[in-house]
Formats: sequence, structure tokens, C-alpha cells
Amino acid sequence: MKRAKQILSTRRRRLIVVALILLAIPSSLFAAQFMFVQPTHKQASVGDWQAWAAIAWAYFQPTVGVNSNTGLNYGTSNWHRVTDWDLATYVQAILAAERLGILQREGTWGSTRRIERILRFLETRTLTKSQLSYLQYDSETGKVPEDMRRTPVDASDWGRLLLALDDLRHARPQYEQRIVSIVSRNNSTLLGESDYFASPDIYPFYVAQGYSAFGYTTPELKDLPKLEEGTVDVYGLLLPKAWITSDPVLLAILENRTSGIYRSYADRIYEVQRRRYQETGVLTAFGEGPYPNPPYYVYEWITTARGEKWVIQAGRERMGELEILYTKNAFAMHAIYPDDYTAELVEKVSSLSSQGGFYEGIASDGAALKVLSDKANSMILQAAAYAVQRLESARLSENNLDESDRFNSHKSTKTIENLLEDSLGVTHLNKAIWRAAPSQNVVPCSRCIH
Repeated sequence: MKRAKQILSTRRRRLIVVALILLAIPSSLFAAQFMFVQPTHKQASVGDWQAWAAIAWAYFQPTVGVNSNTGLNYGTSNWHRVTDWDLATYVQAILAAERLGILQREGTWGSTRRIERILRFLETRTLTKSQLSYLQYDSETGKVPEDMRRTPVDASDWGRLLLALDDLRHARPQYEQRIVSIVSRNNSTLLGESDYFASPDIYPFYVAQGYSAFGYTTPELKDLPKLEEGTVDVYGLLLPKAWITSDPVLLAILENRTSGIYRSYADRIYEVQRRRYQETGVLTAFGEGPYPNPPYYVYEWITTARGEKWVIQAGRERMGELEILYTKNAFAMHAIYPDDYTAELVEKVSSLSSQGGFYEGIASDGAALKVLSDKANSMILQAAAYAVQRLESARLSENNLDESDRFNSHKSTKTIENLLEDSLGVTHLNKAIWRAAPSQNVVPCSRCIH
């Protein structure tokens, strides 16, 4: 028995050494440019993340960010319309809240009733003659606003909804057939073949996975490495000469839809923002979202297809120098890259809480951007679910190493849920949700960006 323990201990040490060696080998494209910033003592705890998630979930309460009659969410608390992208954020918020144990399945406003109302809307909503959804719907009635009757959905918004529906059918297999029927009544082929996917932009590589998940092709989409055919030097790192911002890469990581070169892009996108802060003292978490000045919604581009850097733009109109530190991006960065810089980002934005969720962000002039949106609060929930799972998995692994006799004897009859309760003290987690978590997070290659 003693000999067996020594063998197990030796094997475990060898596995740890091999894992560390593998982790130390970055991609060949990235090796000379970037080394990961190691986590520090400032990384948030499980309790911190659950508290932030509870604040974010407040947005999705009836009369705040969800209509009590239709069950549809609002793009913002003051803009009672919903796009397909917004519907996707709501689905992801529900799934994240359920995994975190702050939303139960049962009840009038439990996750099951919420999902049912979303699916019924998608099964019955008015489509265009080309079998496309409209760009916006009225959240209070579910109908198409008059000013939207000539405006169909774009390929990006529909792609994001496909991604959310794919995650939903993995989390709730009983909805598989209904979801497939919903997708079938929409002309995904037409959108998938649009020239949107030919643009030098990071977004198409994210949303294209939604089309692929349901068997639709995006023939205009370039191979991801081709973005590297033109590059821009940003604080000593090379980024593609393309429209680059944080949101799509952060979402891809939080949803376990990234691998290989795409993850290297994500790491560089994060790192250039950290280096910008080191050089300029400006806390940076570029993304998309509401803006204080007309037209009130902007994209903050780290690079553009023209080779520019740090550009704030609304459509084709370039805005002034006022930039936003977006709350959702700060939390997402801290979930993925828990270091001193992201801790400082979160410290800056965590004060933006309200009874209706987190506000959108802080402008570079110091003014709080007091807009409550589904996009911000949904991403914060996704970030919390990602971070909590990472932290709990790490603690469970540590306990596995410390209690080798217990876990390697093959005599224990306890389930993974029992072990979590014993070693982590997480009895507040919904066991059914945790049981479903592995299938949601072990992602097959067909769902990853290559």
C-alpha cells in the first residue's frame, strides 16, 4: 500500500510538471510578444463574484429590464425594444444566473417560465417576406415597431442569438426540437452568405460559430490567420489591421468558444489595454455600448481596418476623445485575467451598482454613465459564472491533491456534489445546475474558433 501511494505521488508530480511545461509554451505567433501576467492576491473570491452577480441580476427583474406581460427584456431600462442580440444576452443571463444558484427553475419568474416565454415569442413573432426577423421588436407588445418594418435583422445579431440558442439546447436538451424548429423558420442561409462575413472585423469570427452550430455555412468568412496579413504595432504587440475591440473575444472566452490563434488575439487585446494604462495612466477597457453624446451608442476600436489605433466611432462618424471605461468589460477581464490591473478596473467600476443592476461605465472625464442595459448586466453574470467555476475547480483540484488517500482509494461512494459540499462549503449552489455544468463547459471542437 505504501509503495502504491509513492507511485501515485510520483505520477502526480510528473503530471504537474508536464502541465506546467505545456502551459509555458505559448503559440509560435505569440511567443516573442507576450507573457501571461500571473494572478495575484487581489483576485476576487467566490463570494465577491456572487455578490456582483446578484446586483447584475437585479436588471432582469420584472418592471426593471423585463416586461411583466410579454416576458421580453429591454435593451436598456429606458429603451423598451429588443434586438436578436438583446434576446441572446437575456438567454445567457438566465443560464448564468441559474448556474450561480441565484435563479431557481421553478416559480412564476423562475428560469423555466422565462425561457418558455422567450421560445414562444420566437415561435410566433412576425418575420419579413424573406423569412428574416426584424432588427427590433417592441418589448411591451412583441410587435414590430412601425419604423422598423423595412429593416431586417443583420447577420451579426442573428448569429449571436444562434449562439445563445445553441447554449440553451445544451443546458436544456428537452428544448432541442423546439429550438431547431425556431431556427428553421428563419432564413439563416441568406444571412450566412452575406458579405458581412468578408469584412476585416473580429466580430464575424465570433458570431459565425452560431451559424455553424446549426449546420449553416458562412462562405465569405476568411481564415482567421489571414487577419494577420496586415498588422498594427500597439505598445510593442502586433494586432491585425482590422476592426478590433474587446467584446467579441471576451464573450467567446466566457462561452468557451475560443481556441488557438483566436485566444492569442484575445490575450494580446487584453495586454495592449494593460500596457496603455502603464504608459498613460488611463484605465482602459474598450468595448461597445451607450455613450453620453449623440448618437448615444459607440464602438471603441483598439485598431481599425485603416491601421488607426484607439478610435471611438458611431457608424462611420468618428467621435471626440471622450472614452468610456465599460463596466461589463472590466468584470469580464477580471474573470479571465485576474491580475492587479483588472482588480483595479473592477475597483473603479464596482461602485456603479444600483437597485436595478450595474450602470454602464465611467467616462474619461470622471462622469458615471448612468444607463442600465441588458448587455452590461448579462456579461457581468457570464463573467461571474466563469470566474466562480474557475475558482471552485481550482479549489477542488487542490483538495484532490491534498487528500490523495480519500480520492485515490476508489472506496468513496460520495458524489461530486457531496465532495463540493465537504471541501468547498458551496451548499448554496443548485446541485442540478452544477451537475449540468460539465456538459456546458467541455466544448467540442466544432464549437470553437480555429
